[in-house]
Amino acid sequence: MKRILVLFLLSLGMALAQGRLYGEALGGSLTLSPSLAALAGLRVGAEEVVGPLGLRGDATVLILGGGSLVTLAVDALYPLNLDPNLKLDVGLGLGVIVLSAATDVQLRALAGFEFPLQGNLALRAEPTLAYSFSAQQASLSVLFGPRLYFR
Repeated sequence: MKRILVLFLLSLGMALAQGRLYGEALGGSLTLSPSLAALAGLRVGAEEVVGPLGLRGDATVLILGGGSLVTLAVDALYPLNLDPNLKLDVGLGLGVIVLSAATDVQLRALAGFEFPLQGNLALRAEPTLAYSFSAQQASLSVLFGPRLYFR
């Protein structure tokens, strides 16, 4: 049910979006706490879904030393117009983590830095602080990778 809700919200947001649609793939992440890990994921989103607020959906697979887990998340991003050559935004998100038979809910706070490369291609770095409620654990990660705008 939670997955259906996430997909519905993402579809609705993109249908109402006034800004550009984008995708992020082939990103990498270095998780600093509680242990070193690697992840692969796909993110899709849209700018200006509700006023200046953007919406993004995220599906990632995290590979740990002892196994793997799947995370589904939705983030709301607010752009900060400080520098015309650098795109900055801050955001809050809610995620669902599935590890074997256990499920956890995660609250995320992030800051995104985007460097335009050429045309519709940009490079993005995003420090994210997350808190998992069932595990009662906080983590800090830095996601980086390309962002491709579709329109």
